[in-house]
Amino acid sequence: MSAKVYPFSKVQQMKDDGYTVAFYMTVISWALLAFGVVLCLFNLSEFNDRNLALMGGLGAMISSVFVYTIGTSIYLVQSNSNKNDN
Repeated sequence: MSAKVYPFSKVQQMKDDGYTVAFYMTVISWALLAFGVVLCLFNLSEFNDRNLALMGGLGAMISSVFVYTIGTSIYLVQSNSNKNDN
C-alpha cells in the first residue's frame, strides 16, 4: 500500500469520500430517466420495435438505473476504503 501524502490543503479538500461523484451520477441518472419518459410518452402511438424514439426512450430509462447503481457503488466503495485506512 502506498502512503497517503497530501502536501497541499487544497488536495485534502478535494478528497470527499466519493460524495461528489455520487451526487453528479444521481443527477445524470434522473435526467436520463426524465428524458426517457418524455421520449416514450411522445412516441407511444406506434408501439413496435421499429419506432426508434420509443426504443431510445426505453434504453434511456434502463440506463438511468445502471448509472445510479454505479454512482452509488462508487460512493460506498470509496467511503468504505477510507474507513478501513484510518
